Amino acid sequence: MNYGEVAALSRSQHKSQGFGVAVQRGKLLEYFKPVDGDTSCKDLFCNIDFSWTRIKASEKIISLCEKALNDFNPEKPSAILPVLIDARKEILQLKDKYWREQKLKEIDNLIILCSGAWFEITSHDYYAASGDSIKLKLSAVNYSGADIKLNKITYSLRFDTTFSKPLSQNELFTYEKGFVLPETQQYTNPFWLNKKHTDSGFVIEKQDEIGKTISDATVYINLSVKISGCDLTLNLPVKYKWTDPVEGEKYRAFSLLPPATINFEDDAVMLVNNQSKKIKVVVKSISQKLNATVKLQLPAGYTCFPLKHDIAIDKKGEEVLLEFTVSSSTTTPVNGLIKAEVVVNGITYGKSLTELKYNHIPYQLVLKDADVKIVPVDVTTKSKKIGFIPGAGDGTVEALEQLGYSVTELTHQKLTDENLSEYDAIITGVRAYNTDEKLSNFRDKLMDYINNGGNMIVQYNTNSNLGKLKGEIGPYPFTISRERVTDQTAEMRFTKPEHPLLNVPNKITTADFDNWVQERGIYFAKDFDKNYEAIFSCNDTTEKEMTGSTIVTKYGKGNFIYTGLALFRQLPAGVSGAYRLLVNMIELNKQSN
Repeated sequence: MNYGEVAALSRSQHKSQGFGVAVQRGKLLEYFKPVDGDTSCKDLFCNIDFSWTRIKASEKIISLCEKALNDFNPEKPSAILPVLIDARKEILQLKDKYWREQKLKEIDNLIILCSGAWFEITSHDYYAASGDSIKLKLSAVNYSGADIKLNKITYSLRFDTTFSKPLSQNELFTYEKGFVLPETQQYTNPFWLNKKHTDSGFVIEKQDEIGKTISDATVYINLSVKISGCDLTLNLPVKYKWTDPVEGEKYRAFSLLPPATINFEDDAVMLVNNQSKKIKVVVKSISQKLNATVKLQLPAGYTCFPLKHDIAIDKKGEEVLLEFTVSSSTTTPVNGLIKAEVVVNGITYGKSLTELKYNHIPYQLVLKDADVKIVPVDVTTKSKKIGFIPGAGDGTVEALEQLGYSVTELTHQKLTDENLSEYDAIITGVRAYNTDEKLSNFRDKLMDYINNGGNMIVQYNTNSNLGKLKGEIGPYPFTISRERVTDQTAEMRFTKPEHPLLNVPNKITTADFDNWVQERGIYFAKDFDKNYEAIFSCNDTTEKEMTGSTIVTKYGKGNFIYTGLALFRQLPAGVSGAYRLLVNMIELNKQSN
């Protein structure tokens, strides 16, 4: 493949943004202009030496590398093993520590590949708790018939098994052994998530991890082998292997986890009008058998009942759902962080577990601190029943339920058969019109719903390759642009300060836009009909002012709202102002009805 083909494959992995592109083959010229350095250079890498000549006493290595390249036979790669082994001996003599270690890794791997040797270490499961026992299986094959001997397999001080086993050509050798994993809190996790990230980047403590695409394995097995008289030590990561009925043989990393994990059901806990709140947590047993105590650590000014739950889980992987009721012990509660803890054998664990499973990236288990923000919010509501049209997935339904609304998912069947007037408001999830091609078929019925007194709130959609819009969304024309404000602290200016959306039933102020996360909004409306009113204006620094973040229009007895404000990010993050603004959208003109 040429560079253009590789780049196209890479760009097409950007799944969430719909960036798939066709492969461009053949010549494509790019022009560069020197702006600094030696302008007489005619090549991008002019005067940069990438060869072995940079390293002292490498002359023999250069000669052996050239011989290996010249003598290489793809039908019998093992023929150059003696040359590679001689080159390895020379690399061992290098005084340059960095290049010695780097090139030893590379040539050891090359010797393994050219020898036709294949090794793997697999576990009977893809995760286990520290302190539990697991069974490992070593599999080895000698495909070339080269002189290959398996000497021993070791794991720290846990076991050391000596074989002195010659590997015969094309014969599978297997060996199984059980052992107990060490008690540790060095768990498997994407290394960039081990520390809480800042607004602008991840916190990575080890410099050699920067640039890696995936974490190193947590559990390695050392394998001592001799290939054509050369002793090598291989560090094999433990993997889990299974057979998918459609995709065949698959692998994933083995994960070392704490004995139990605990996840909150809600992304944020909203304490509405100082009323007590039921909080649900899910405890999962990672151990083969779990006896534990579960409790919450509360911020000052809060209490909970019960104080703890004692649980017993008899099987690895099983879960139990627990409930606590949290109340404020003050009339003026403040934001805080609730932490969940599982105490096992006197040791406290406090990690949540999320599994990522996508076809285009490795499966991963992610550990984070088991905590949730509790946010008091003073809000006035009148409506009760909300119809929700799902989109690409967001936290709107959970947020509405926390506010006390009754939410019904509006399927195609319900949109066809039901009298929509029973709903005080209808809200669409993000990108609903992009993900549901048939939703535009219900436009007339939705417009009748608005005309007869309903409120319809449409969260952002795109008008791009990811999802073309079919027809109009609102009662009057508008265009969905790519305009956005990415600075979550950007000033929000109220262009219609007297509009009911900003005043009834909750008085919206600039304070309601404090503590927003990630961005103000995306895919703003533009070129909107004169019947629409723009409620806000905002912009990123040095960029033009934009008024399409939220547009509103009366239509008959009801109202239509399109908002590109990133409510879908603020609601799960527990931003109280976003809750208050959403309520005003739902309640628009309802207080006087």
